[in-house]
Amino acid sequence: MTYIKSFPRTKDSTTHWVDIKLDDKEEQKVSAIHRNLNKNLYQQCLKDAAVILEKSEMKEFQTNIVQIATALFNKRSSHLVYSKDSYCREKLEA
Repeated sequence: MTYIKSFPRTKDSTTHWVDIKLDDKEEQKVSAIHRNLNKNLYQQCLKDAAVILEKSEMKEFQTNIVQIATALFNKRSSHLVYSKDSYCREKLEA
C-alpha cells in the first residue's frame, strides 16, 4: 500500500498542493524501524500500566493493565505517521 502525503506549495502567490508518495520499499523501511520500536514500546507500556495500577492501589486485573497499556501505546506509537510524513517532506525538499 502506497503512503501519500499532500503538501502546499506556493509559486507566484498561487498555492497548489503537491502529493508525495512513498513507494512500497520506502514505506516498508520506515515501518520496519517502527515495528521493532513499537514492540519494545508496548512491553514498556505494559510495565508502566502495572506500576500505575500498583501506585494507585487498584486491583491488578489483566484487562485493566492491557487497557491502560493500550492507551499509552496508542499515544506513544502515533509517531509512525509523523515519521512517514517527515520522510515525505524530505523527499519534497530534495
